[in-house]
Amino acid sequence: MDDPLNAFAEALASDVEEAVASPDAPTPFSAEMFTRIVLERLEEAGQLESVFDLYQEGHSGRASYRIDGYAMDEQRGVL
Repeated sequence: MDDPLNAFAEALASDVEEAVASPDAPTPFSAEMFTRIVLERLEEAGQLESVFDLYQEGHSGRASYRIDGYAMDEQRGVL
């Protein structure tokens, strides 16, 4: 008997890999594509509205940084 959670995780990982491999992919990074896919699915399910992902990478002096930013409107309960 397959575990539904494992089946979901494998299907999601496959969707991310397929999206990253697409020549039309908006980003070549799997972490960003994972976020885009999950946000799209949550929006389609009516759990979130007007969602978008936001990333920034760069250097500050000799240090590298990466920011993955999200915010939650607690009054409206939306991302």
